[in-house]
Amino acid sequence: MRPHGTYAKYVVEKCRCDDCRAANRVYERRRCRERAERRWGVRPPLFVDATETREHLFRLSAAGIGPKQIEILAGVGRTAQWKIRSRRVRRVRPQTAEAILGVSLSSHVFMRSKIDATQAKEIIVWLQGQGWTKTRIAQTLGYARALQLARAETCTLRTLRKLETLQRLVLREGVAS
Repeated sequence: MRPHGTYAKYVVEKCRCDDCRAANRVYERRRCRERAERRWGVRPPLFVDATETREHLFRLSAAGIGPKQIEILAGVGRTAQWKIRSRRVRRVRPQTAEAILGVSLSSHVFMRSKIDATQAKEIIVWLQGQGWTKTRIAQTLGYARALQLARAETCTLRTLRKLETLQRLVLREGVAS
């Protein structure tokens, strides 16, 4: 049993006493006022268009930031991301849009993230100019074989970080090949 004078008592239990009808009037007036304020732009909307959010999700994917990372960085679950990407939802809450748009293209949580290999290739070319072979670079980085980045468009963030460290070491200490 719900107490009298509440909206729930009016709706669920269909009580029509004076107190419950008054509670229903108060609720309906507030709801109508809020809808009118949203229509006139006084209040923020409950939902916003998801197009910009969807496009940003695709840009993040192209940058190597997957749904799991976005979930960690933005706090938006993978199922919600999937619904936005697949156009199952056309509008999202403003908080969701802000959280996803707040993730930058350079945000990486995992060292195994796939990123653009251009910078890694440039470092390898620079090291080769310093007299290093690909086999020697790979052995120094802890890989069993020579690096195979010539045709690859992506590499892992871990590989790039290792190459940057090696480049700094060569620049600072003049480590020879």
